[in-house]
Amino acid sequence: MVTQTLIDFLKDEKTDINLKYKYIDNLKLSYSDLFELIELFKYENKICGLLQRFTYYNDDRLNNMVNAQKSKSRNSIKQKNIKRRRMNNGKHKRR
Repeated sequence: MVTQTLIDFLKDEKTDINLKYKYIDNLKLSYSDLFELIELFKYENKICGLLQRFTYYNDDRLNNMVNAQKSKSRNSIKQKNIKRRRMNNGKHKRR
């Protein structure tokens, strides 16, 4: 969702950096959009630093996404182990 308007707003040198921060914060951009913007502005230190503030790894959204993925994999591993134990105990016959 990176638009030319957003890029022009970030490039505008007359706009205060705090106003740019608030503007980006209110947009609630996804991580893919943020990383795309960082790639576009990688040679402009102020804007790149501003954008990198939104990609810190102690973010609740990112932690929740990572934890959800971990719990899914843990649950599937638990289910496989339970199934193996049942088969080894003879409760289920192999076909």
